[in-house]
Amino acid sequence: MKYLNALKIIIFCFLTYACTSTTEKEVILYEIKKKEKWGWYKDGDKEINPRYSGEILNGKPNGKGSILFPDGAEYHGELKNGKLNGYGKYSYHHGDIYEGEWLDNKKHGKGKYKWGKSSKWSGDEFDGQWYENKEHGYGKYTSSNGNIYQGQWKNGMQTGRGTWITSDRFYSGYFLNDKLNGIGAMIRSSGEQAIGWWKDGNQINVHYYKEKGKYIGSIIDGKKSNLENNENILFGRVKKGEPEWSLLKSPSYKAKYIGETKNEKPHGWGTLRMPGDRLYIGKFKNGKMNGFGITHRKRKEDIGIGIHKGTKPMDIIIYKKNGQIIGKYKKK
Repeated sequence: MKYLNALKIIIFCFLTYACTSTTEKEVILYEIKKKEKWGWYKDGDKEINPRYSGEILNGKPNGKGSILFPDGAEYHGELKNGKLNGYGKYSYHHGDIYEGEWLDNKKHGKGKYKWGKSSKWSGDEFDGQWYENKEHGYGKYTSSNGNIYQGQWKNGMQTGRGTWITSDRFYSGYFLNDKLNGIGAMIRSSGEQAIGWWKDGNQINVHYYKEKGKYIGSIIDGKKSNLENNENILFGRVKKGEPEWSLLKSPSYKAKYIGETKNEKPHGWGTLRMPGDRLYIGKFKNGKMNGFGITHRKRKEDIGIGIHKGTKPMDIIIYKKNGQIIGKYKKK
């Protein structure tokens, strides 16, 4: 008997819920402002009110549906409680298109935005993370002229670590508010490479090298300079995991360092050519790689850019010569 009563209770609850919270399909609603409050109503005019057709729950758009706006814009996708929520495609009246995730009528999550013909950014495209209508997180921006930025964004601007690629060069390093800002490295198609510090897009302390690592000049405090007088030559080897250095060349000291030194050890900026035709250009401290640098592996024709420490890379991005990212390495 008690099971029968329980069944009656379940049926009663189900019927009660069904009467108060029903889902309907292909219902037409209009968004109208009444008494200073926006809501969805069955009476409306598509010439002045957004027109929704699709699934509803409790009198509001819920589920999959479409909205046609008076200005010609369209939305097709998911909604919740009368707002754009979930995955959907929004075609703006001026030709821009966003397709991706939404949260309470805002672009939020993973999505792709393409600028239309009437925009001054016509043909440009962003594919990545959004937060409350702004690019935020990791994303890739492709310009109509072929230039590419891929990396970190914050509040709609290129901020953090990223890669900037043009037809004749690529830069790997740090950005702030859409400008090169912090330490980074720039590789030109000619083979020339620069490494150092930028601020607000300007070179502050940057050192230039030829493709094979020969030093050719610097920008120090924003002015051209030459540090050739600080270039010293050392020969090195790794013994029991630690680098050792000598002023004299010998068969056991197969690595060659050219650059700044302290106490007869690499210290500062320099280049290190290692066995196996590997080349490192970057910062040293007390005889070890320490900081931002560029690593070339000629046999594989790839370039690693990022943080090095001791004798190994710690956090680098691996590129082809044209700037295409082909891998990442981060020591755990």
